[in-house]
Amino acid sequence: MPTAAKAESSNHKPWAKMILLGVLSAGMYVLLFAYGDMATKYFTRGSWYACLPIAAAFVFTFVHSAFASYLLSAVGFEAANNHTAEPTED
Repeated sequence: MPTAAKAESSNHKPWAKMILLGVLSAGMYVLLFAYGDMATKYFTRGSWYACLPIAAAFVFTFVHSAFASYLLSAVGFEAANNHTAEPTED
């Protein structure tokens, strides 16, 4: 029975996660461009505010890459598993 469960879970496409992260990613870009003056004001203040653009880059990267990963999984692209270990004879 584990093989049937595995086959069923491998056919599951992450459409909901893909859509949610796509909307979140697009919304973050819209907000950044809509409030670009405010972002520039705080990102260029110096002191501990210098951490803000770095944190923003991490958040944007995480959300966008998660969306891209789910998008590729949803359309059927999966990484190839070419790690076949062949015994070596010494």
